[in-house]
Parts: sequence; structure tokens; C-alpha cells
Amino acid sequence: VDSMGVAHVALAFKAPASAAVSNVLMECLSLNGASGTFSSGGLIGVYGSDVDAMCEALLQKPTADTITRAKGLVKAKSILTAETSSSYDLAMALTSQVLDGSSNEVSNADVADGYNAMLKSGLTMASVGNLNSVPYHGTVASRFG
Repeated sequence: VDSMGVAHVALAFKAPASAAVSNVLMECLSLNGASGTFSSGGLIGVYGSDVDAMCEALLQKPTADTITRAKGLVKAKSILTAETSSSYDLAMALTSQVLDGSSNEVSNADVADGYNAMLKSGLTMASVGNLNSVPYHGTVASRFG
């Protein structure tokens, strides 16, 4: 709970079945202005204290440029994770071709389909803090169709 009386809100939807598509989509949300993104237990979403800004980030369909940038971020995070993990030697055995291949297998259409399915799956919303400033679930959910 924030001592300033601010509410912290998470907005989540069902994640795409493909982990690769989910990872790219999560980076797309971040590039679209989400203050924080997460993926957990079959959900993908955003969190923060400005519900309007989070909804705007969620409602921006990923463009081809955003998807390309998101794929690059997924690759970079994979490399960074490999470099900082205890299995560094094993990670070094992975070539850049393997990392490129797994990320490049995700097409723009895959991300678009995942995005559309995500928004149609129904909103899950959690809040903590001063709930007086948080819109009702139905009000927020109505923004997504």
C-alpha cells in the first residue's frame, strides 16, 4: 500500500499459448507506453497507478515496427539472462542463430492474432491502495470491447 494514497492496479488478460508470442507481445506493450508489464500463470498484462495510461497502452495495436523492436528486446533479454545465469557455459553453447531463429519464428500475424485474442479473453483486474481513485472493473473492461 502506498503511503501517498495512490492505488496500484494490474490489468491482465489471458496470455497467448505460445511463450514466444507472449514474450514479444509483452515487449510490445512496454514499447507502447505501459509503465510495467508482467506474465504469470497464463496471464499477461500491465501494472501501474494510471489506469487511463495503461488502457491506452493496451489499446495500441502493435505495428510492424513495434513488433520488430520487441523481438530485438526479447533477444537482448535472453542474452542478458544467459550471461548472468549460473549456467553461463551452457548458454554460450547457444549460437546467435538459435536465438534469432526462436524470435524470428514469431510473425507479425502471430503477434496480431495473439493481441486480438488477448483483448477478447476478458479483463482481470486487481488493485491495492486507495481504491477511491480506481474505476470499477466494468468501466475499465468496457474500453476493450
